[in-house]
Amino acid sequence: MSMKSILKNPILEVLTEINISKILKQSNFVKRDVGFPPFQIILHFLYMLVMQKRQSSFIKQSDSAFGKDVYYRFIKESRYNWRKLLLLSSTALLKKIKPLHKNGEHKLLIIDDTVEAKRGKFIEGSCKYIWSNKEHRSINALNIVSLNYADSHSTFQLDFSIKMNESKRLDISEFTTKLHHRSNAYKRKSEIVKGKNTLAIEMLERALDTGVEVDYLLVDSWYAKLDFIKQSNDLGMPVIARLPNNKLIWNFKDKHKTLNSIYNNLKNIRHKQSGKHGKISYKYFDKIVEHSVLGRVRLVFLHTGKDLLVFISTDLQLLAKEILTTYKKRWIIEQGYKDLRNLFGLGKEENRIYEALIAKITLSMFAYNIVSYINRIKHEPQTLGELFRDLECELESLAISMQLFIKILTKISEIQNVVKENKNFLVPGAINIVVAANAGGAWSPFGDITTLMAWTAEKGSFFEFMFLFPSAVVGWGITAFLLSKYVPDSEPHFDISTEPKAEIKEGGKVVIGLGVFTIFSAVMSHQVLGLPAMWGMMFGLSLLKMFSYFLKMNKGVDIQIFQSVRKIENDTLLFFFGILAAVGGLHFLGFLDLAAKLYDTLGPTAVNIGVGFLSAIVDNVPVMSAVLKSDPAMESAQWMLATLTAGIGGSLISFGSAAGVGVMGKLRGVYTFGSHLKYAWTILIGYAISVSIWYVQFEILRWYVE
Repeated sequence: MSMKSILKNPILEVLTEINISKILKQSNFVKRDVGFPPFQIILHFLYMLVMQKRQSSFIKQSDSAFGKDVYYRFIKESRYNWRKLLLLSSTALLKKIKPLHKNGEHKLLIIDDTVEAKRGKFIEGSCKYIWSNKEHRSINALNIVSLNYADSHSTFQLDFSIKMNESKRLDISEFTTKLHHRSNAYKRKSEIVKGKNTLAIEMLERALDTGVEVDYLLVDSWYAKLDFIKQSNDLGMPVIARLPNNKLIWNFKDKHKTLNSIYNNLKNIRHKQSGKHGKISYKYFDKIVEHSVLGRVRLVFLHTGKDLLVFISTDLQLLAKEILTTYKKRWIIEQGYKDLRNLFGLGKEENRIYEALIAKITLSMFAYNIVSYINRIKHEPQTLGELFRDLECELESLAISMQLFIKILTKISEIQNVVKENKNFLVPGAINIVVAANAGGAWSPFGDITTLMAWTAEKGSFFEFMFLFPSAVVGWGITAFLLSKYVPDSEPHFDISTEPKAEIKEGGKVVIGLGVFTIFSAVMSHQVLGLPAMWGMMFGLSLLKMFSYFLKMNKGVDIQIFQSVRKIENDTLLFFFGILAAVGGLHFLGFLDLAAKLYDTLGPTAVNIGVGFLSAIVDNVPVMSAVLKSDPAMESAQWMLATLTAGIGGSLISFGSAAGVGVMGKLRGVYTFGSHLKYAWTILIGYAISVSIWYVQFEILRWYVE
């Protein structure tokens, strides 16, 4: 089985999509001086959960698995922010499915709690007496309050808290691990004694602060307390809830204050609308009432013939039928709890320590979210149970044996470590490439877009630009020399003798020759025939297409020219199109005429030197376009200076030139704005030397062709 097919693991693909490395770093899952990367250990846990492998089986069946102490220490680590990991990852997944939402489809938050039986007497956070709706009695258990996302197609687990009541088996002071008061685990442990409504509001606040976008919050009668609904409303979150028929809690204004009196008073309309849920038929109606704290709310009274159920909506725009339809979706979370238990190990944690329980529950919910996302992006969503079995078969069919899977993860981790260790080499090397590309393009009309623009605007002949060679190359040489002092004195992490030898493919030498001839054609068509340089370039492209046809028909070699052209980034093309159109607009409105007056006020030399600094901030192409459109009256030497500074000035900041943007894309996370800025002083020195050489050559010695 090839490495390529192994890396098609759908779990790994999802983690890559949401940039899990960044999320882990934000959640303080950072590798210390010793031990294994947290990313790798979490992948092991996900593999165990999805493949339904117990930790002991996982270790026995794989030679590459870590020792049991590694996993045990990992889930007990107090520095890790498990809550942030779950919330940030689920938020990232929700952003991925946002384009799939249809208009009018409600996005919901659901707060509920589940009871997970725990028999052990020393399980931290568990209680002796917690009522179980499933068993209809009080049992020894953990009480987990959770915040969940739901829409018409999927559910995601966003956050949770463990709630401990008065029948707790152990007091917080009796928990095993003594935690630092500033650690993430200590903060998590401190919330265990808070009330359910307080925990629910805190979870809601965190979700909204993280950027979760929803329409309504659904809660059952336990959470439908006056303060809770008001706090939710104050957070900008409309609530749909079932109300407890308690006249002490819910008391309204006007003559009829209680829920029963309001219902009895509306005899004439209370049977107007009817519906059916399964085998149960019901009648319902709604009424807008005034509350002293909440203001105007809509109540929906539903009677089954046996029971009276009352629902509240703080959004008055929702009508009764839509309120009932939306509230029915609250039961989606019950299926979510069932899937978590049956498929992802919720309630089967083999730990008694509180920190480890938090970690294992988080991992179960994390795995649930990933599988739910995979299900959502399929064209035909299915139940998670069906998908779970399909996914398990898919992983098996991809031959992800535990040994091979872990070897791949280890290799990936080693590669990441190599990149990190060689950052001191990669950053100066990347900067050197950017500076060299911009300096090399400054003295040749075909070396850079800015020089090409100046040449086609007839601001100098083809050979005049070549007189910029000394200033461009010497400036780059000084920068390269300074950067070399920061390159570490070490050997590469590969053996060059084992690397495959580069070979020119069939027809490659002719293609190189056609490339040189194309440049020659463009120069000659412009200089000799007076035609646009584009004509010479298109003539060369025509010859290349003819040669590619010859190769394909006679040698069976397909060059795929337009496939290569298609690889040009569309976003970059749109950027240049937009910025150049904006420059054209400024020229049409006359603003560039005002800019041209700077040349009269400050002098062309000072302004052209400033063009280089402006190129670093804006990008050298639009700056050069603006200078050409303003068309100040300058001699040839000054146009050469403007071309030089616009070209090499773009190197001062990482995004100041197309070369810099390209390298940032290739070395994402390594070569960044900040890392470039650290060495920007070397580029500034080279820039100053280039301008000085230009001044001596063009202004003092007058050594150039006019």
